Amino acid sequence: MTDTPLETTPTWKSLSPAERVSVLRLAQAGERHPDERVAAAAASWAHDPSWGRVWNRAPGWLLPVLGLLIGLLAIALGYPLLAILAALVVVAGLLGWNSTRAAGLVRAAYETQRSV
Repeated sequence: MTDTPLETTPTWKSLSPAERVSVLRLAQAGERHPDERVAAAAASWAHDPSWGRVWNRAPGWLLPVLGLLIGLLAIALGYPLLAILAALVVVAGLLGWNSTRAAGLVRAAYETQRSV
């Protein structure tokens, strides 16, 4: 009896950075990744139920703008530490916006490929 490793679908986090970049570039062009293992991981990530939560449905610009307003208010009132925290909120908001946008691109590319 031979021991063969089970073929499992990798997770998005287990993909290499190069594979993730490749998935996103192909998704921007409306195409699916040619490697089925990578494509399955990307589709699983893009269809994760957490993308449908209320916060992920809010406009992407909302958190960065709130952080910016809090930062400006903190500077005006003389609270530099709060301004630094607000800058972190802006960065977190921009990263979240980018992830939500990327998942949408992957979903759209993979749904058009399925319907063809």
